[in-house]
Amino acid sequence: MSILFWFIWILDAALLGFTLLAKSFRNSFTPRDPTAWFAVLLAVCVLSSAFLRWGARRPAYAWAMVLLPILLLLLWYAIDQWKDGG
Repeated sequence: MSILFWFIWILDAALLGFTLLAKSFRNSFTPRDPTAWFAVLLAVCVLSSAFLRWGARRPAYAWAMVLLPILLLLLWYAIDQWKDGG
């Protein structure tokens, strides 16, 4: 389970890096970024899940924090699909 946790944690960290790089690209098209909240959420989840895993020794809470961005992406996708009628 530890390997899966760190795999998802690295995925979240990579998503954070990609989101921060894509933010400047997105800002070149429009002045408003509708995904800024997701970058903040990713940063909080990456930092807090590592702290909960190493510092506080709370693996269940660390799992919740590391899975939160992925679950929100799936929820965001489902809502967009539902809005588009498809």
